[in-house]
Amino acid sequence: ICDGLGGDQYIDEDKIITDRSKSIADGAIRGWDKKNSYYFQMMQTLSEHYGFDLNAPFGKIKKEHRNIILQGSGKEVIKFSYKTAKGRKRSGKHRFEGILNTLARRYKDTESTAVRTEIAKYLSHRPCTGCNGARINESARNVFVDNHPIHEISAQSIAQAKKLIDSLKLDGNKQEIGQKILIEIDQRLQFLINVGLDYLSLDRHANTLSGGESQRIRLASQIGAGLMGVLYVLDEPSIGSTSAITTNCCKRFAISGILAIQYWLSNMMKMLFAVPIMSLILAQVPAVPVVKSSHRARPLKY
Repeated sequence: ICDGLGGDQYIDEDKIITDRSKSIADGAIRGWDKKNSYYFQMMQTLSEHYGFDLNAPFGKIKKEHRNIILQGSGKEVIKFSYKTAKGRKRSGKHRFEGILNTLARRYKDTESTAVRTEIAKYLSHRPCTGCNGARINESARNVFVDNHPIHEISAQSIAQAKKLIDSLKLDGNKQEIGQKILIEIDQRLQFLINVGLDYLSLDRHANTLSGGESQRIRLASQIGAGLMGVLYVLDEPSIGSTSAITTNCCKRFAISGILAIQYWLSNMMKMLFAVPIMSLILAQVPAVPVVKSSHRARPLKY
């Protein structure tokens, strides 16, 4: 169960296996070679119990043996023998957990930031098997809007979702119930279109957004609040956008009655000095009072 996240993290065997042409003894699996005495002794016990060669290339070991190494021995109990750092021998019978399960357990239970950071290198993301990435339960997946399930609408671009909402025609009590909801949804989608984000989908993960896209989403929320007498200074929202998107964005602000000041910084890698270019668009907004201060503003250094 993904708890509404649409997917989960798992230990990816392709990330822990460095080279399938190498043997386990030579480091085919990170942390389970001769350099790590404790785990390599477990591998030696497994190889003796199941009859595979630790010096053979990992890719040439039988598939059933590779599965045992990665996934564990299941219910089968194996007698393991260890030699401590002081040379003492210890033995015990228990099931082999498997490399993938061992790393997953350590990542979940450890309190060490260093260990968690190291194991996180082997994590990958996969869609949830329960909701198939929809991030909603089965009953919600069976709610349809114009024969479209909710998660399919969320997977569409904002521009496509806006067209779908505009084309909806409700009759009778459905119109009375959904009218205000549709107006609110339509306005929020339009705010996102106004700031040039019509290409994004509603199910887009926040960590995949650029800095400018995140800023423009927050700006769209502020515009939707309908505040008066507010000055917006836009710098970050222009990063990653074309001049056409930026110009359209400023025009939308002017129509909405907002004072927009847009700064562009030239590419610092190509110029000796970055020269800010300012585009000022004025609209009918209440005057912003100027507060005098005794402190001197420090000059900007580029």
